Amino acid sequence: MSEQTKEHANANQHTILFVCFGNVHRSVLAEEVANIILRQNQLDGSYRAISRGVQGSLGFEKPKHSSLMEYDTEWELTKRALAVLHVDTRFFLDRKSTPIDIKTIQQATEVVAMDQKIYEILTEHFPDQANKLVLFSAWVDTSNPDDIMDCCDEEKHLAVNTSIVKGIQSNLITKLKIIE
Repeated sequence: MSEQTKEHANANQHTILFVCFGNVHRSVLAEEVANIILRQNQLDGSYRAISRGVQGSLGFEKPKHSSLMEYDTEWELTKRALAVLHVDTRFFLDRKSTPIDIKTIQQATEVVAMDQKIYEILTEHFPDQANKLVLFSAWVDTSNPDDIMDCCDEEKHLAVNTSIVKGIQSNLITKLKIIE
């Protein structure tokens, strides 16, 4: 599904919004994995996942690059990690970083912050939307309470990507039942 199509949810559709710092890697991956599961379970008419970043809004500068593919080292590490997880990386091809805005957060059914810092930023800037906010590690009921932090080496890339992919694969359908 194209980004443009996803941006226009129907009135009955629940929106899960994943937010990380730059909307270049973590939230984009979470969005894609969630949408794959929604399509596989024929739930994409009732639910959609989108993603945003705080960079480029809320007083933060835009990311240096608008796509993960423009960060050579990170892109190579992510491709390797996702290959281990059997996740096709083609969805990154046409993705560009998109900053969070009030309209998007208001329209979301749930807002999933990828780490504690993002959770705190969103709570500070959108206090009237705090009831929608949840930390990713809590949202997927992981036994690992650690945040899904930006990665900087191969081992961390594999761990972060695994946490995102496996967490959503294992918990999304259960979470949807709670949302309704």
